[in-house]
Amino acid sequence: MPGSENVDFSVNKQFRFQESRRFEVRGDIFNLFNHFNPTFISASANQSVVGASPNLKVGTPNFGKIGNGVNGIFQTRVIQVGAKLYF
Repeated sequence: MPGSENVDFSVNKQFRFQESRRFEVRGDIFNLFNHFNPTFISASANQSVVGASPNLKVGTPNFGKIGNGVNGIFQTRVIQVGAKLYF
């Protein structure tokens, strides 16, 4: 049975140009290794549910089925870059 895995990575660097002013550059990567996180078809609701255990009732139409995976922002790798100026 496949498991759920989520590895995030972040790096930032600050540059000072005066005593009270600085510039910050930041990079974030969510789901760094682009791992597929499965959902399972719920035995009672007949729909994909994150974190649900697989349907183990033999003879049901959804026996052991794996859904489409986690939807939304955590479905694929997301890369975010940002900058801030503090003054």
